[in-house]
Amino acid sequence: METPQTLHYRFGSYVLDTQKRLLFEGPGNVVPLMPKAYATLEYLVINAGKEITKSELMEAVWSDTAVEENNLNQCISAVRKALGEKRGENRFIATIPGVGYEFVSEVSSEGLTSLQAGPSVPGPDAAPRRFISPARLLIAVAAVSAAFAAVFLASGYYSGDSEVAKPPASLAILPFRALDSSRSDEALELGMTDALISRLRSGLDLPVQSFSAVRKYRSADVEAASAGKELGVDAVLDGSVQTTSDRVRVSVRLVRSDNGEQIWFGKFDEDLGDIFAVQDSIAERVAAALERRLKPGNRTRALQDPEAYRQYLRGRYLNFRLNLPNALKSIEYYEKAIEIDPGFAPAYAGLADAYRSLVLTGDYPPRETMDKALAAAEKAVELDPGSSEALASLAFVKFWYLWDWEGAELHFKKALDADGTNVLAHAFYAHFLSNMARHSEALAEIRRAKDIDPRNPLVNSIEGQILFYAGDPGSAKERLEETIGLEGNVFLAYLVMAKTLDETGDHSGASEFARKAYDLSGGNGEALGNTIYALAKAGKRREAEDARDELTGLARKKYIPPYVLAIADLGFGERQKALAELEKAFEEKNLQMVFLKVDPKFKDLRNEPRFVGLLKRMRLE
Repeated sequence: METPQTLHYRFGSYVLDTQKRLLFEGPGNVVPLMPKAYATLEYLVINAGKEITKSELMEAVWSDTAVEENNLNQCISAVRKALGEKRGENRFIATIPGVGYEFVSEVSSEGLTSLQAGPSVPGPDAAPRRFISPARLLIAVAAVSAAFAAVFLASGYYSGDSEVAKPPASLAILPFRALDSSRSDEALELGMTDALISRLRSGLDLPVQSFSAVRKYRSADVEAASAGKELGVDAVLDGSVQTTSDRVRVSVRLVRSDNGEQIWFGKFDEDLGDIFAVQDSIAERVAAALERRLKPGNRTRALQDPEAYRQYLRGRYLNFRLNLPNALKSIEYYEKAIEIDPGFAPAYAGLADAYRSLVLTGDYPPRETMDKALAAAEKAVELDPGSSEALASLAFVKFWYLWDWEGAELHFKKALDADGTNVLAHAFYAHFLSNMARHSEALAEIRRAKDIDPRNPLVNSIEGQILFYAGDPGSAKERLEETIGLEGNVFLAYLVMAKTLDETGDHSGASEFARKAYDLSGGNGEALGNTIYALAKAGKRREAEDARDELTGLARKKYIPPYVLAIADLGFGERQKALAELEKAFEEKNLQMVFLKVDPKFKDLRNEPRFVGLLKRMRLE
């Protein structure tokens, strides 16, 4: 029977995992160490009880690089700091004057295959580690079999004298790409990117660029370091994905933006069902390379069938593209994921959001669709009561459909308590506060969302809307112009711009933006209603009548919310007809009724008893 390989070394309260090249203090708690500091510690631990000269240690850690003794001094200092060793204490590392160092703590070694300190990740070659440089090792690997090369590539290696440089203080994660473009699964690749951004953003005390900021690099032919410079970050994580029917292979590298120096490289090969473990492992090792501690986070359980996760990612990818065809397709994917894995909470939360977007974007009858959204959101919370996404989904339904203002606010706060980096929870909580006419609170909350994700087009569109309803159309217009300039296909930005221009008296301009919103959304009724309103207010009565006929024809083919018809009526000054439509909108639970208290289009109705009655029935007064 062969002797197990030594993979883990225990000393004090620490475990050195040479397979993952990580130092743990207690289960799951990674102690951040830069690559050279880790290499220094590992060499000392492996040779515990022996006097190691400075020249021997420098040769081991920097075998192909001429460095000064100061580099070694910095590494020793970093290791002592990581181990909590005070100056002159020598609990772990003793300085031998005129010679070098000795690791003096008692060390026990184990030939284990797994460790509860973290998820299992492919590690380095199994032989006892020799401290040779990546360049020399690559030459050796080229001379041996392809199998040995594969083992090396799976290990993760480090390059560059990163100890001299300051650890990166900001990060961007570029969209993962397929190694074979003919077998690309865009939803999986972008979904992994989004998930990793969320994990590192919530787990690290440093800025991580949002998914919306990096998404453009999906198709851009740009070097990682150049992208980092454009984004204004210190380091960039760049990765590739290769999938088979049940396996996923992920290669990632962390590079400095200023000079392209590679800080860390790793390769992972796992069952597709273990993709969450891969994402968690990448997050832990990136945190260690950045000399940061990764805060504990909720680990999504591995799925019984990896196909469920793929279907979920496809649904999520399409659902956030904000138009009717994609919303319909996303529902199909979410339902497939649930069919495969009925206990998968994120799929239910996504399904609830997709049904809601059917109503807001595609004018589906709310009583037919939002009951399904409510059931899906409640199921998501039942399956995972601590999920920020599930709680936010339920808050959305309580806000838009149930008009349960207290319940909505409670669940928004719970969602943000669960994950303070949940951008959409911040944004829609701000939306809620705005609709309650709590404008200063709404502006403060939307700024929290922007601090996390300053380039998110949906967040910026909602900020423009909040500014508009707060009575600041000038600032709203500036924000919406910036949003459209950055991302020209978000229909909400055009719709809010139309409302803003109407309020400033530019009704012709408003009609153009409203029509653009209608086209981008694939036929959103509210956008057409605002087009009619703007044309009528601009004195273009013939064009307004034609657009009204278009809306009437559309109503023969699909559900048009009475709220939309009321807006068109107000354009023509038909106040009593508009009030009758608003009363129908209340009975039919039109989601747009949440704007009743703050929309300036209704300012001429505010003294009407029927309108006041609606506000009271909705508990908005």
